[in-house]
Amino acid sequence: MSTFVLVAGLTFLFVFGAALGMRPSPRQAQLARLRAAATARGLRVRVAPATPGGQISPNLVVYVLSWRLEQLEQARELRFQAVLEPSGGWRAQAPPGLEQEQLIGILGDLPAGVTELTAVADGLAARWDERGAEHEVERLAAALVTLREACLGGGNRSSPAQGRT
Repeated sequence: MSTFVLVAGLTFLFVFGAALGMRPSPRQAQLARLRAAATARGLRVRVAPATPGGQISPNLVVYVLSWRLEQLEQARELRFQAVLEPSGGWRAQAPPGLEQEQLIGILGDLPAGVTELTAVADGLAARWDERGAEHEVERLAAALVTLREACLGGGNRSSPAQGRT
């Protein structure tokens, strides 16, 4: 009988322990909430590629706000990058269509932990360490939308094909 109780107890502990091991940590749960909030606001989340110096930062991911369909042609020509310097200031040149003061305001609206904004082929990308709360995702999304619309307009510009009659 005591052998049975011992085996049953060890089996229970093994199964229960395995089930506890499958639970996400508090940090993993927080990342899941942040990424779900980003998706709900139209952002895509992907693992950050290596930095220009070839260093890979596993703690940084890229949140991307896609270009709108009517902006794709204009977006192909957009060259923009803003990098947070170790001193805490941003190194950036305002893209065409955006005043430097506007850019400074947008950069000031970003949540802490954002280290870079870049125009990439599929949208505006922000490198972020994901150390904030869910409301920080809203701030990030709003800043990216403001930057996208300031650089490329609200999509009301007519393309050359639309202007012909």
